[in-house]
Amino acid sequence: MLGYYQFGTISGYTWEDLNGNGQQDDGTDLDGVSVTLSGTTGNGTAITPVNTTTSGGGLYTFTDIIPGTYTVHFDIPGGMDDITLQHVGATTTDSDPDPGTGDTDDIDIVSGDEIENIDAGFFQYISVGDLAWDDLNGNGIQDGEPGLDGVNVTLNRSDGSESWNTTTAGGLYSFSFPSFKIRPGEFYLTFAGPAQYFFTDQDQGSDVEDSDPNVNTGNTINFTLNSGESTTDWDAGFYKPFTVGDYCWRDLNTDGIQDSGEPAMADVAIELFTSAGVSIGTTTSDANGNYAFGNDQNMKPGDYYLVFTTPATFNITLKNVGPNEVDSDIDEVSGWTDVLTFESGEENRNIDAGYYVIPPTDCPSETAGECEEADVLCELFELNDFCKSMVPAWEQVTIPGCGGGYAFHNPSWFAFIAGSTNISLIIHANGCVSGGGNIGIQWGIYDDCDMENPIALQCDCVSPGDIRFSYIILKLDQHIIFS
Repeated sequence: MLGYYQFGTISGYTWEDLNGNGQQDDGTDLDGVSVTLSGTTGNGTAITPVNTTTSGGGLYTFTDIIPGTYTVHFDIPGGMDDITLQHVGATTTDSDPDPGTGDTDDIDIVSGDEIENIDAGFFQYISVGDLAWDDLNGNGIQDGEPGLDGVNVTLNRSDGSESWNTTTAGGLYSFSFPSFKIRPGEFYLTFAGPAQYFFTDQDQGSDVEDSDPNVNTGNTINFTLNSGESTTDWDAGFYKPFTVGDYCWRDLNTDGIQDSGEPAMADVAIELFTSAGVSIGTTTSDANGNYAFGNDQNMKPGDYYLVFTTPATFNITLKNVGPNEVDSDIDEVSGWTDVLTFESGEENRNIDAGYYVIPPTDCPSETAGECEEADVLCELFELNDFCKSMVPAWEQVTIPGCGGGYAFHNPSWFAFIAGSTNISLIIHANGCVSGGGNIGIQWGIYDDCDMENPIALQCDCVSPGDIRFSYIILKLDQHIIFS
């Protein structure tokens, strides 16, 4: 008995899968693809592989196939990089070869079979990149600022099925062949900056110069890349909060300079504002007079000013009379600084404030009229609150140590115990008569009431106001002041 069979056929279609979803829904015909049929006949005899090339709109057909088991192999054609997803969706519109081998699953042919829709989709790799930068001026625009190293960048498929990761070098990053072999589709990027950096404002300019991540999540919006497309418009700007601070002190000699030995001022209230008047935060000077604002996400690059609250019984010293490192920077009336411009990560530790005691306008009691009756202040800090009226009775005396000549005086005496060999004092003299010649204030400092060893003398008359004793070298003992 003789058996007969009919030849079978296998045919299909090749296309460029533009959107990379493995379906023939958004693509173009692909001619010139090499397709090879191999396998065995029903009795186990291997056939000689047969090759053809797609044409006429991506079509191919193998005829005269003896019943058996076969495989179709697709070569990746020139201009394409890879084979699309296998077996996604309906068999009539999917792609059949394994992307790793280019081979289909086994195809069983029986007598007279006409197998259609053995199809293959191909694509070109996509690429994504560009820049992460330090937004020095905080305006959200790339305007010649430096790239930022160490930014972690993740490219994600929007469906969560795949992700790829890289790190910026010189601010640049790239997801591209050969390091990355990425199929077309819908994506989003996630950026994570180095420690202490925050995202600058999103979408502040054109796509080629703006920052794209959401400032809270670090994610961009979703975007689609078709086969072979490349984009270099996905950028991320960062800033590091600036730091501003430094020092509040008591300007004993009211010269506007932080002189050696002048004490710190604790508990001075300071507030930081944007140039538009929006409060960023408050702080107070510590026991050492220091203060600082920093490491706050709200402290973006830009223009700011500080407001110092003047403590009770104090005035603000002179502004900007010396080097930045040792002067006072606040307005003598308002306590405001000038508007200051800060760049990303900038540190300004030279914004200082000096204060001095408000001179009294009246005092409750009189000083001693005789040296031996002088009040003795046992601690130097007591000088800060010491306030007396001068003796009203006039006496014709000479200033001890100033030589001959007599004048009428309201003699006033007080004493203190020196706790330091070098001190600065200010006596605030108010309500005194002044004039030319011998009308005004004279004073002297002595080590005891015999007044034989003057330490400092002011023999010529001076006008009322702040009488400064700067860096007087003293013994660690009692001293008498006459005025």
